Amino acid sequence: TLAPLPGVSDAGKILEVAPGVVLGVVPGKPKSWVYKADLRQGKVLWQKELDGTAFGGVRGFDRRLIRGPDGQVWLYINNRICRINPADGSHREVMEAPPAGNLLFFNKELYIYGGTSLRKISGLFQNISEN
Repeated sequence: TLAPLPGVSDAGKILEVAPGVVLGVVPGKPKSWVYKADLRQGKVLWQKELDGTAFGGVRGFDRRLIRGPDGQVWLYINNRICRINPADGSHREVMEAPPAGNLLFFNKELYIYGGTSLRKISGLFQNISEN
């Protein structure tokens, strides 16, 4: 058994970022946590705090981590779309985009969906560094 965050009773949402290696995000208020774990070795590689509420505004059953075409892990933190570098856990705000919704990438375009709407964010990768 692997407990990525000792004392926290939730492993959060996880996404495989390399064979046998996962990145996890655990929401909290006012801070959340991100961690990387090697499932083959059964150990946590690192853990960091995130300022804000991960998946803020996203319905509980819709919360998920999305791998972008840039290799980063994308999610909402508060009402901001952010991306996390799976190598070191550094994160960067991409844009404010309320109301929060689900994220989907198609042909390097970002779509935000939920309820009855589907919003397309064009040219996103022309405006941000892929590192």
